[in-house]
Amino acid sequence: MEARKETRQFFRVVPFCAVACVLLGACFLGLGGVRLYSLSLEGKINELSRRVEAAQEEKSLLEVRMAELMAPPRVHSSARTVLGMCPPLQIAVVALPKSNGAAADRSVPFGSPPTSLTPLAGLFVAPADARE
Repeated sequence: MEARKETRQFFRVVPFCAVACVLLGACFLGLGGVRLYSLSLEGKINELSRRVEAAQEEKSLLEVRMAELMAPPRVHSSARTVLGMCPPLQIAVVALPKSNGAAADRSVPFGSPPTSLTPLAGLFVAPADARE
């Protein structure tokens, strides 16, 4: 009778062990899937990091190229050769009207600075930039 009792207890324990083994196997498979997914995400992150570094290198090369193209001697030579531009012979300076309403226009030879820029003092406060 004791042998029957032990076999009954064995058959009661076996299903629980089988269910536990199946659950444990499912957990291990889930962990393996999560690890594979994390490896694929790590590969994507590495690829994006390489692309960011390549874009930063390209940006720095383009900035150097832009600086070369915007150099004053290059702009000056391109203006002369490609566009056929030449410096003016005279620069016209326009004076704003004074309080009595009289305005004066004068021309000065190229290269000599104008004697009085006080009427234009408020007009040109920021230097021009070719990128604008």
